[in-house]
Amino acid sequence: MAAQVEATPNDAAALEAFFEKAGGWPAAQHKVDALATFAQQALEANAKVALVTSGGTTAPLERRTVRYVDNFSTGNRGAALAEHLASKGQTPAFDATGYRVVYLHRSTAAFPFTRHVHDALRADPAGTLQRLAEGPYCAKSFAALQDSKRFLAVPFDTIGEYLGLLRACCTALEPLGGNVLVVLAAAVSDFYVPDLCEHKIQSRSGGGLSLEFAPVPKCLGYVKRWGSPQFCVCGFKLETDEQLLKKKAMASLANYGLDCVVANMLATYRERATVYTASEGVVVAGDDVDARLAEELMRVHAARGVS
Repeated sequence: MAAQVEATPNDAAALEAFFEKAGGWPAAQHKVDALATFAQQALEANAKVALVTSGGTTAPLERRTVRYVDNFSTGNRGAALAEHLASKGQTPAFDATGYRVVYLHRSTAAFPFTRHVHDALRADPAGTLQRLAEGPYCAKSFAALQDSKRFLAVPFDTIGEYLGLLRACCTALEPLGGNVLVVLAAAVSDFYVPDLCEHKIQSRSGGGLSLEFAPVPKCLGYVKRWGSPQFCVCGFKLETDEQLLKKKAMASLANYGLDCVVANMLATYRERATVYTASEGVVVAGDDVDARLAEELMRVHAARGVS
């Protein structure tokens, strides 16, 4: 029987027990160092910073991972929001008045700016390869990603890595206080396997496989405690039952001290979302819903007050 870790919102002991089983804390030192440098440069410039999380997390079934449980998230929304927050939704490259961005992303997730090349390759492989061969493609966008003061990519794969790095990001950005907007667009695993096999699970002819999953601790309520109470924090809620959506979004606001929640229905999340705060629900929709959503998140951040 696997040791259970309760998914209570604010249980520090459950969180530490999770890290002990799943790993991820302390975060890798080279990533911590890069975060510290990025945060210090932003602090010296009195810059706004958006911490955008993106992509799905994996729940490994073995320590030397061959198999894992995953979800459908591509990270495209997180990548799009990172682009629009960095450029204020107006240009394909970073705008000096936009946010500096920490992009905490699944290693295989969509990536800001470069995702357009992937889209073009799928739509027109031969034509896109020809354009790449002939000269710079999205040159301004690629140049923007090379500015280490304005953009920092921090990759993860497993649920343990994600939560450990989220904790490290918040800790590094703590001195920036109200200048930080946290956009938690990653699709976080609800369950994980706490007692992993050391090696690959062997196939069994004619037999099944039973696994004991434990709930991942809910960490939304930790973001401001890991960082600063002045952070503006946006959560996400995706449902398939419309009757549950608003209720669960409002519950997240109350239970975790969030400043807003982006509520999506699975069937329409590409075209429509509702941004809930304690006082209102604002619908964003249209052909470029991600640009409209980024504008709304910036409005919520500005209304909260930026130091």
